[in-house]
This record gives sequence, structure tokens and C-alpha cells, in this order.
Amino acid sequence: MQANKTRNMTDAEISHTLQMMDVADRIGIGGEDNLSGLPLTFFGRLSDPDRSRCLDMAYGSRFGSPESTGVAASHSLIYQAMNQRKAPARPPEPITEGLTVADIAARMGMDKETTTRLLEANGWLDLAPYAGGQQRRLVPDAVILKGYGANLTAGLHGVPFPVFSPEHVEDIIWSLAWDTITEGVDAQPTKKGKATWLFSHHGYLPDKAIADLSGAGLRTIKRNRPRKNGTCK
Repeated sequence: MQANKTRNMTDAEISHTLQMMDVADRIGIGGEDNLSGLPLTFFGRLSDPDRSRCLDMAYGSRFGSPESTGVAASHSLIYQAMNQRKAPARPPEPITEGLTVADIAARMGMDKETTTRLLEANGWLDLAPYAGGQQRRLVPDAVILKGYGANLTAGLHGVPFPVFSPEHVEDIIWSLAWDTITEGVDAQPTKKGKATWLFSHHGYLPDKAIADLSGAGLRTIKRNRPRKNGTCK
């Protein structure tokens, strides 16, 4: 039953759950104070049921024990983030130089197309209209407003391209959960099983990435890709 439920989850739901598990691991290792950067922001934005679920994963039965108050300690980063008086929001400093998608791909040791697909699947890029009928993958407004990225233009009549804040790039890479994807692939016993798992959970990845991860041939992947996912070149 659980396996069927997992197969029916969307890519966004799977990514959300994987990030919750990573945050829970961090809390379980070092407590609430072990969170910083994007993991702390992610935890702070969780709904009350999801936050309780995350803490249950971190602390297990201890969290629900009579001795536990179910509330983060007053000195913890989480308590401070959730309860401190909010100062008026200031717009982030404009990003005039940042890391391109190619730069992030180099840091992760993968190709640009796979990195682009991961960034898009996790909300860091969006396919936006540009110059009439054209479309480009650019940083969404919500990401820009938080100071994580920007869309820069080279030259007077240049084409806009996305860049990301060097200060937050490690958090952005963490959010892509690439290690979790490779662990999920490794858990499948056969090449066919690996490819099927990737199609089901990460069908947005390019054909070549799925072929490399699964060990199956590129022609096999192109031939067997489910129609609903399209074919990524």
C-alpha cells in the first residue's frame, strides 16, 4: 500500500518529502540549532501538521512523550525564527554578479541540461515568456524577491539569463536532493527497475541523465519513455 502511494505522488510532493527527511536528519543529529540557511527557511514555512511530522521523524517517540512539551526550546534558532518580532522587510541587495547554471553544474559535477531540469523541478527556474512568442528559463519573481537569484542581461540588447547568489548556492544545491535521487536509483536491483523508478519519480530529467543513472542504453530510454513525460533531448 505504501509503495502504491509513493508511486502516485507528484514530483513536487516527492521533493517536498525528501527535503523534510533531510531537515529531520539535521535536527536528529544536532537539534533545532543545527538548522541554518535554506533548511531553516524550509522548516519555518512548513504547515503545522508537516512541522509536527518533521519533528516526529527527527525525535521519534521522544517527541510525543509526556516529558516533551512539543515546543522548540526558547533558545533554539527555530523558536527565534518563528517567534521573534518581525522587522520591516527590506528588499535584498541586487545581484550584479552571480553563479550561472553552468557554474552550478560544474560544482555538482554534472551537465548543464540536467542541472537546468533539477533547478526547474524545484522552483528555482521557470519557463517564462520572452520577446513576444519566445520562452526562456529564468529565475521566478519569488526567488528574486528573497535574494536567491536574478536575471541579468549582457550588453545593451542582450538576452536575459539566470544567475544565483554565491552566498546561497550551497543551500540551492542541497534543495535539489541529488544524493537522494542517486540513492533511490541504487536501491533498484535491475537496469529496468532503475529506469522505471526514474521515469516515475523524476521524469523531468533528460534522457541521457536517466540512461547514465540507470545503466540502460540511450536508445532504450528514448524508446520506453512514457508519453506523458515527453522526450527530453
